[in-house]
Amino acid sequence: MGLRREPRSRYTIMSASRVLDEETGEVYPDILTADYQDFDFSRMPKKIQARPQHVDKPFNLTREFYNMFQGDDILLDINLVPHKEYMEPGMIIYIPASTDMERFVKQKTPGERRKL
Repeated sequence: MGLRREPRSRYTIMSASRVLDEETGEVYPDILTADYQDFDFSRMPKKIQARPQHVDKPFNLTREFYNMFQGDDILLDINLVPHKEYMEPGMIIYIPASTDMERFVKQKTPGERRKL
């Protein structure tokens, strides 16, 4: 079972900040609004050891376990890995159920919260 095919990343669950891009006038996302501390596991996540192909390309994790390429940054953040450069072969990664990931992203996505 895979997650929805909508593009999902940590930017999906961030709220807009008050900081504007000087060239485009667009609002930057506020990284401090993405909170992973309240991730709710409805069942025990899979525990794996990262392999070299996961370290080189973390999207291989979401492709392997969720059948999609998006969301690898969310998965790393849930595992307290702030950036893919901090991954190492053999490190333990917890893989939540796809339903838990989807529920979390929906709960955190501005505008989606009201639809739940």
